[in-house]
This record gives sequence, structure tokens and C-alpha cells, in this order.
Amino acid sequence: MFRDYYKYEEIQGMERKTKETIPEMAFRESIANALMHRTWDINARIRVMMFDDRVEVYSPGGLPTGLSKEEYLKGNVSVLRNPIVGNILYRLHVVEILGTGVRRILEAYGSSIRKPVFEVFENSIKVTLPTVASLEMTKDENVVAQLLASSGYRLYYHNW
Repeated sequence: MFRDYYKYEEIQGMERKTKETIPEMAFRESIANALMHRTWDINARIRVMMFDDRVEVYSPGGLPTGLSKEEYLKGNVSVLRNPIVGNILYRLHVVEILGTGVRRILEAYGSSIRKPVFEVFENSIKVTLPTVASLEMTKDENVVAQLLASSGYRLYYHNW
């Protein structure tokens, strides 16, 4: 389903190139993180909501006790709540190294103006993966947007 909505092919001359409006690696990592780190004592499901301009992944269970939001976002400490699920995902090559998911999600966005947003609540974590702005703007627009972003301006892009 992800590939149907967030990937397309573009023909440039004689070449066909696959483009992603949301990095598939970031999507995969978000789902894997939700599976590995969710709490099972909350009677709720992992929720994936797909929109034109973003994907939202909700995982039941907040951060483990003693882990701060800053440590979570920087990947300084990783607490694997479900080691059996984590081991299975590792052996299936869905995840590469345990504890690097957030960093890999951020890296998937590279120089894109729009970045993933991580929201931590008491009983859930929400990851919002926006569409990659660089695919929707010209090279000159990207340069201007990067200059504005580095100056502290927050840019929002909506594909009407």
C-alpha cells in the first residue's frame, strides 16, 4: 500500500527513475520501531494513518521509565521492550542495528526541508513522516527554503 501511494516513476529522457514522496526506509523503520517498542499491557493497536502530505505512525506506550525524550531522539540509550520481536525483525533484515531507528528515520530525510516529527506522550509515541519537499520544489526553491530554514523559520508545505 505504501508503494502505491508514496512512490512513482518519472521518465527523464530514456531513463525511468523511481521517486519517493516519503522515504520508504523511514516508513519501514517507523513501523519496525512501533512493533519493537510498543507496550502490550495497553489494549490498543499500532495505528498507521496515510495522508497526501504525510504518514502518521502511533505506537501504544510512552517512553520506558528513566529514558528522556532527548535520549530517545538522539539514540543515546535504547531500551528494547520486546526483545523477541526485535530479534525476529533483526534476523529478517527489517532492522539493521538495534537502537538506531530514530537516527535512521532522520537520516532518510537527508537535506529535505521537511523533517519527521516525533511526539512523545505518556501512553503513546507518534511519528509523523512528511512528504519530501525537495521532490516538490525546484532547485532554486530548495536553496531559498534551506536558507530560510537555517535562519530559524519553520516552513510548511502543502500540496493542494
